[in-house]
Amino acid sequence: MNNQWLPLGWGSDSLSKFIESARHNTLAAFQKYPSTYSILKDIDLIYYELIIVNSVDVDKLIPWSMLLRTHAAYIGSVRLALSGQGSESYMVLRGCLENSLYGLYLSGNPTHRKIWVERVKDEECKKKMKNAFRISNLFTKLEEIDKATYETTKILYDLAIEYGGHPNPSTVAMNLTEIREKDRVYLGHNYISDSITNQLCLKVTASIGICALLIFRNVFHERYDELGISAKLDELKRAVDELQTEKEL
Repeated sequence: MNNQWLPLGWGSDSLSKFIESARHNTLAAFQKYPSTYSILKDIDLIYYELIIVNSVDVDKLIPWSMLLRTHAAYIGSVRLALSGQGSESYMVLRGCLENSLYGLYLSGNPTHRKIWVERVKDEECKKKMKNAFRISNLFTKLEEIDKATYETTKILYDLAIEYGGHPNPSTVAMNLTEIREKDRVYLGHNYISDSITNQLCLKVTASIGICALLIFRNVFHERYDELGISAKLDELKRAVDELQTEKEL
């Protein structure tokens, strides 16, 4: 690639050197995993199909804003996963699911919307918001109206937490390198995931992108029906399941 357009000094310090390495990894993943990228791209297109209409009913305004935030988190996680920053992408993927759960929770109850909006009013409002928006409450709401999606979301949410959403032992250990010399241990850290770990992360990213859209189907069901999105999501889910048999994975 012609790098003449790069600004003077780019790549001469540790930060810009890392960013450039991540960019090259992104391009390499785009070329190496075409089927996986195609799925990630098609998921992104569904989000765009949903949000291309700028107008929305007033009572759906807040859930709509959460859909936008969910999309932003999804494409952010894709960028991190493609670059090889697997553990970091799981943090964003957790946010992707939480944004969609918030969107559902805020869609059917004006009281919840009032509590959420007024959270910065004072300490009492902040406490009320924390109690109302416990993650268990969000999952209970989803389970009540869409049991199948609830079960998938719970699995993916726990996975995102285990592999990077929280600083858990498995995440820390997975990225450490260790050299022992007598009574001393030298630790390093893999900031870029290896290929096997990153391939799994890309698949999980696709699964969570789809899952978040399934959650929002319970909010914007008329628009989903109008665009035939449910059928598209079913097709994408099958495509993700088939990735495990492809040579690239």
